Amino acid sequence: MKKTIYLATLSLMSIGIFTSAIKYSSAYADAINGTSATSDPQQNNNNANEDNNENEENNQYNYEVTSSRDHYMMKVLNGTSYLWDNPYKPGVKYLGNTNKINGLTVQLNQKAVSQSETYYQISRKGKNYGWINAKALGNISTYVLPYTYSSQLYPTLAPNACEAISLKMALSVKGSADNLSTKTFIDNMPRSSNIHKGFRGNPYKHNPTNVSWTILPAPLTKYGKQYNSNTANISGYHKDQIIKEIKRGNAVAFAGSRNMRGKATGHMLTIVGYRYGQFLVADPYKYAGDGNKIFWVSTSRFQQVYDQYNRYAVVVR
Repeated sequence: MKKTIYLATLSLMSIGIFTSAIKYSSAYADAINGTSATSDPQQNNNNANEDNNENEENNQYNYEVTSSRDHYMMKVLNGTSYLWDNPYKPGVKYLGNTNKINGLTVQLNQKAVSQSETYYQISRKGKNYGWINAKALGNISTYVLPYTYSSQLYPTLAPNACEAISLKMALSVKGSADNLSTKTFIDNMPRSSNIHKGFRGNPYKHNPTNVSWTILPAPLTKYGKQYNSNTANISGYHKDQIIKEIKRGNAVAFAGSRNMRGKATGHMLTIVGYRYGQFLVADPYKYAGDGNKIFWVSTSRFQQVYDQYNRYAVVVR
């Protein structure tokens, strides 16, 4: 009888040890796989909630970043919004607030989207202001680019330098070549007897010949790339394509006529804005006291004159 009891006791002890071993092995396996082997359902729920919260927080700052250069310009809304060196998450660098650029239009360079937020990297006149929450930006219907007006008639008289000065105004929207005088910019323009390679003639004098003194869009584009690599020859573009360029914040130098009146002469001007049915055009052939340096012209009138001179056009993106 005692022997039987002793054997039964040994058997029960063996079962207990075996069960414990199973629990230990299960706990070890769970541990290396990142789970818990607790038998407390409430503790399991608490751990699951903590994991879910951590995952949600990670998703909140898990941004997908893409280019937004095909987006149209927007306006910084009034109020104090914050600027960051990266799409916001804990630890990013604070760059400042928007107080100095409230109400101004900005170009959208990159877009970052997470599960809960959208941020844009913005710039104006070539200056990168950092990342801003999309809620701090508003849509616009009138686009006026941040250009710097330049004339081919003052302070330097250059009656045949409309190509160079129109390009200079287009570059100014990106903050490029702004530090150069008109004379320096004209002097740096490539020269050649072949208008496919450079400017033919004397930009500082009226043309007494029956040969065009000009430079074609391809070499003019190449010259523009010296100051901004995003200069492009878009000759042949239709007005609808040019509207998109302006809305994206890109000025366009084109061949038309003075004040956009009469037939096309090849005189170059710069488109620096757009509103429904109209372009805002800057004409470089103006003296200091002249009015109407910048004017609105209908897009239909633009297309009519533009078509008459081979649709020559150069954009700075």
